[in-house]
Amino acid sequence: MPYSFLIKNYPGVSPQHHGIIGVASNVISILYKLATIDSVFSTFTVDKGGNTSKPFDVLNKSEKERESMSIELAEFILDNHRKSILKYYKESNPTIEFSDRTGVSAFFDFPISERELNGQFTLGIEDDRFITNVFNIEYNRQKYDLLADYEWFDSVLRAGVGHFNSKFAAVQLVGMTDRTAVSELRRPELLGWITYIKDNYKMKIPDQLDCAELEVWHEGKLISLGNKINITTKEDWQLAKDQVRHIMGQLEVI
Repeated sequence: MPYSFLIKNYPGVSPQHHGIIGVASNVISILYKLATIDSVFSTFTVDKGGNTSKPFDVLNKSEKERESMSIELAEFILDNHRKSILKYYKESNPTIEFSDRTGVSAFFDFPISERELNGQFTLGIEDDRFITNVFNIEYNRQKYDLLADYEWFDSVLRAGVGHFNSKFAAVQLVGMTDRTAVSELRRPELLGWITYIKDNYKMKIPDQLDCAELEVWHEGKLISLGNKINITTKEDWQLAKDQVRHIMGQLEVI
């Protein structure tokens, strides 16, 4: 079952981060930081409009080299986004500064990774209200040591939250994802194996939670099922799913 590492609700977009170039700059920037955690993030390709870019390598690159790489990446995304820009926005000669309310998305793969990683990067660029799904990594490896991966995802989540100053982030396992909990419990977000929620973001977190580890961190709290859960059977997955739902029920919507 795959993992999903999701960061949502990027709190603000400065002028230099607007447009397609903003998406590209943020991709290069966050992957440069994540490559210090695991070198699998150092090399990636981007898929846009069914076309795949050449491999990009962010490891050991200077700031100037990363800026040039951001421009090259932005131009690739733009070239494969022109038809939709013309169709929906009647813009015949867009530049890498082009922005729209729905945001600009890019899918990327890490070809040297044994973890079978791929992801999506989306940035809403005109109004903070439209900013969702800023960074999403899918981890599709079918055979894995669940507990061994805990520290890896914990490190990746912390790096992502620190980079984006995020309001919400979660490591979600498909087997314990119960999206009906959001509507049935009337909670704004679906929690995961590890979840970060910034203070005063949609939900109030009590000082203690039943069935969860709680850590005060980075202007918010980390909620975790822990690194000792045993998931080997279908019943184990259901138990973990019920545990996430139980934790969500303890949060107060604000």
